[in-house]
Amino acid sequence: MPNLRRPIKDSYTISSVGNHPWGQGVRLIIEFAPSAFVTSPGFVGFGKIMVAFDGSRDSVKAIELGCSLAEKYASTLIIVHVYSSALPPYTGVAPMPVPEFEGVIAASKERARNVLNQGIELASSRGVKAKGELIGAGSTVQAILEFAVSEKAGLIVVGTRGMTGFKKLILGSVSSGLVSHSECPVLVVR
Repeated sequence: MPNLRRPIKDSYTISSVGNHPWGQGVRLIIEFAPSAFVTSPGFVGFGKIMVAFDGSRDSVKAIELGCSLAEKYASTLIIVHVYSSALPPYTGVAPMPVPEFEGVIAASKERARNVLNQGIELASSRGVKAKGELIGAGSTVQAILEFAVSEKAGLIVVGTRGMTGFKKLILGSVSSGLVSHSECPVLVVR
């Protein structure tokens, strides 16, 4: 049994929405080691575990936890990286030439591919074979949610940068958006 009185080192938030073994709209906070992961009786696994990876320290933790869960429940691990494919608006005057954005887009996609490859290599170093998916989109949350539905993901694992209060209100939060709108459970790693 984990010691719940010790200082919280890692915390994981699971939000379940819809028809899932944890029930309708359940939000569960686990404040102990991943080895003590809580499941309901009769739970057989997640099928596909999708990890959103952006290269941040918290997303590295998300991959590590995703790998542990994939091994424990014999699940498929899918690592997703979403990069911005939105073009800046061109407000030039008619006689001015239209700027070339192909180079900017190609460089952005190449950087994104490198980040995704880092995530796949991290999973591989932990002995887990992961599928990678690179998605160009204007909305990270919407892209992850749509991909999770198309892949029939049983769990989304995502890191958080711990933004709180006013900064979170102004900037928005991918993890918060996923927890609020996902049809499958979301595990937020801090």
